[in-house]
Amino acid sequence: MSKHKWSQDVTEQGDALDLDEGLFKQTDPKAIALSLKRSAEHGRR
Repeated sequence: MSKHKWSQDVTEQGDALDLDEGLFKQTDPKAIALSLKRSAEHGRR
């Protein structure tokens, strides 16, 4: 039986939420929300 986990594949290959670096260090909630939305919409899944 393989020790390979599906979550490892998602972590290594998934791009549904590739977040901008330092996203959560921003102080503007609207900017954070827009960035999250953009990441979700541009994911290939």
